[in-house]
Amino acid sequence: PDYVKFRNMNSSYPNFTTYEGRNIPYMEIGNFSIDNLPYIFLEVMIHAREWITGAANLYAIDKLVSNMESDNSSAIFDNFRLVVMPMANPDGYNYSFTATNRLWRKNRRPQPQFSSSCMGADLNRNFDYEWRTSIHCDDSFSGENANSENETNAVREIFDIFNNKGQGIKYYLAVHAFSQVMLLPWSYLFSTTPIDDAHNTTGWRMANAMGAKYNRNFTAGTPRATIGYNAFGTSVDWALNQGGTENIVAMAYELRPDSEAGWNGFLIDAGQIDDAGEEYLASLLELA
Repeated sequence: PDYVKFRNMNSSYPNFTTYEGRNIPYMEIGNFSIDNLPYIFLEVMIHAREWITGAANLYAIDKLVSNMESDNSSAIFDNFRLVVMPMANPDGYNYSFTATNRLWRKNRRPQPQFSSSCMGADLNRNFDYEWRTSIHCDDSFSGENANSENETNAVREIFDIFNNKGQGIKYYLAVHAFSQVMLLPWSYLFSTTPIDDAHNTTGWRMANAMGAKYNRNFTAGTPRATIGYNAFGTSVDWALNQGGTENIVAMAYELRPDSEAGWNGFLIDAGQIDDAGEEYLASLLELA
């Protein structure tokens, strides 16, 4: 039987293609003989330079789908369907392969209203919950306005589609790298206290599952408590506000390596893909 439905946004929503004309793909994965299940939403590669997130995600998804009769796959797909955006920022990702800027973070839509040299917006600062304007041309520039970028609106549209199917979205997980942390809301607050016990408990369970795989130190907490800063206009805060704190658990991964890697953490060796994928898979199984 078919377990994966692969689509892209331009087939039904042509306004959601990227500035450079690329598709924004998404997948629905599950045992479609079971109806009315909740969804786990996986938003991946919204930051172009975080290559390990796309690779680890595809590793884990391939392992689940290739072994649908296994205990691990059954544990997830008897209880959930997955919605996966494997490449939320295709223009930025493509650009990060150039020799000039491997560490490119944003999308690639020009911002000529600010400067002829300004390119792109940080898509994870562009959502319309607690959005703030920011320094033009900066690496984390939040965009001309909230929801100004097609990629942002593609995430929002796909979220709405599946939040109105089955039992809706139960978990919204934004996959980032790096620091070995599960980031718990709210991102925009200067608080070191997670929003509620459900997020704190789930975040620590997932962090511990990842850490136990290869005896690495993963933690959980708010951005302020773990990585030392807060962020406005993030997808996680938007999703949690959209779905309602009583209905949805939303958080962000920071995959391996740990924060001591510095900028080299974005340049993680391809030889670590399998291990990163196994850690990520272990965290997903913790939700089942």
